[in-house]
Amino acid sequence: MASYKVEQLPSPLSVLGEGPHWDVERQSLYYNDIYGGSIHRYDYAENKTYNATIDGFPVISFIIPVKGNDRHFIIGTDRKVTLVDWDGRSEKATFVRTVGEVEPTMEDNRFNDAKVDSKGRFYGGTMRLEAKGDIFEMRLGTFYRYDAKQGKFVTLKEKIGVSNGLCWNEAGNLFYYIDSCDLDVKEYQVDANGDISGERVVIDFRVNGERPPFVPDGMTIDANGSLYVATFGGSTVYKVNSK
Repeated sequence: MASYKVEQLPSPLSVLGEGPHWDVERQSLYYNDIYGGSIHRYDYAENKTYNATIDGFPVISFIIPVKGNDRHFIIGTDRKVTLVDWDGRSEKATFVRTVGEVEPTMEDNRFNDAKVDSKGRFYGGTMRLEAKGDIFEMRLGTFYRYDAKQGKFVTLKEKIGVSNGLCWNEAGNLFYYIDSCDLDVKEYQVDANGDISGERVVIDFRVNGERPPFVPDGMTIDANGSLYVATFGGSTVYKVNSK
């Protein structure tokens, strides 16, 4: 069995760190601090982290680099997907435009985790603000994909508690998803349009049917199909056989 070494990066303390994205070409790790309202780039060669804020956006849910433009990123702001410009070093990034918005009348919701698949299709989900009550009970979030041809968001799942970890297998035909409030990881089949079906529970984190002292949160996958699930409140990363 492989052994793993965990190292702390030279980065500022986050209020709620989220959404790590490793960019192979830039040899940089991008991530955001949701309630710190900041975006970050860890430069592997320099072993240094650069940090930026965007005026008018105190909450940032995710950051995803835009292919073909080293300065452009899409970020989550409230219930919007927003394009920003950042050189990766300056302490300020700038607003470019709003790409799209969901749930315009649900002011107590916000985007949480989001990613794009290997074809560049955006997937992301919403959740109720933690300050508004028990998110395990309310389940007022929705999981979407963005249809670029139609210029609109397509609903994939409703009654979401906390839309979180998402990843695809190497072939792109299987999708893995975490609603933290379900305390499990689910697998779906992906069709040519990017829609999902055929739900299967890969792992349930309940202990003898009881809620554990943590919730599954972020997730990624390796070339062999093994899932890596980070827990909130557990200080643990689980390696899961997706088969």
